[in-house]
Amino acid sequence: MKHWFFRGHGLGNDYLVMDPKDLTFKLTPKTITAICDRNWGLGSDGILALVPSKKADFGLRIFNPDGSEAEKSGNGLRIFARYLHATGKTKKKHFTVDTKGGLVTIDLHVDRYGDAAAATVEMGIATFKPSALPCSLDVPELIQQPIEAAGGFGNVVNASYPDEWLYLYWKNGFADVDPVFKSALASAGTQHWQEIYQSMSSEKEQEFIATARQFGLCDGITTGSVDQACGVATFCSFASEQSLDAKRLVPLVEYLGYYIHMALLRTAPKSMPATDRCVKGLSSREVTILNWMKNGKTNWEIGKILGVSERTIRFHIESIFSKLEVTSRSQAVATAIEHGLPALHGLPSAV
Repeated sequence: MKHWFFRGHGLGNDYLVMDPKDLTFKLTPKTITAICDRNWGLGSDGILALVPSKKADFGLRIFNPDGSEAEKSGNGLRIFARYLHATGKTKKKHFTVDTKGGLVTIDLHVDRYGDAAAATVEMGIATFKPSALPCSLDVPELIQQPIEAAGGFGNVVNASYPDEWLYLYWKNGFADVDPVFKSALASAGTQHWQEIYQSMSSEKEQEFIATARQFGLCDGITTGSVDQACGVATFCSFASEQSLDAKRLVPLVEYLGYYIHMALLRTAPKSMPATDRCVKGLSSREVTILNWMKNGKTNWEIGKILGVSERTIRFHIESIFSKLEVTSRSQAVATAIEHGLPALHGLPSAV
């Protein structure tokens, strides 16, 4: 018997979409793990299951490759929306989906050929309340909590690391031993933990690695950005209990890391150094345009690349000039680079 499924990906995050009514087997943790196995199964980052809902137009259950269930997935929901439209289950451009993490709304962007070219998902309000993460710290929100590291203090935004691990990291001075953190300080960029661990041989480093694994931090990717003009550096780490496919995930983490870096700069404490002309005041679109300007593109070319009019590009460039207090494109690019303009991954370098 044939079992129908739909495969899609968003930013490299691939899912299989299935309707349990079309299957002769149940989606149990065992079968989900077997299906998602990239060597012996179909291979995917998870399964999206269409289910009935009394609260929304459609219901959705999101399963991880290990069979556990996730609350939401932005990429998964966009894939699910494309599936609903491609299979004729809906022709609506605006509809709701009921997930374990709550109700979400989706807007489909249909092109002139009638295909769903893109989807916008309203994910709801992000929460950093300790009880929802979970975390036992007695604070209103787990944002910018101080942690002593490498002789100084930084600010930590924690999404799912065990709070006991963060406490041990501070208490035992692991920042002075952590090979990934030391590597990130020495060379800003993206670090794959397993690659760095292979060259570690000291007793303290091996002890650190063993302790981290006890908390389920067996492998991961850390990406860092340094804004020298602002005197700020940010490091974002994503951990896993299993070995990661670094070749596939590193580009995605680098892409997300840039936006996280800019967000952290915008929320930096007032005690941080003054950044009057820092790039942190620029919008995401303005930073994208600046990168294309750096690559020598004209306003017309940038407009064609981004799918907007040349007049819109001129409007954004005028805003960039005002924020950076410059009067020319060359001054804007030079000032932005001086103040830590991060390169957008995926943009070609000027030839």
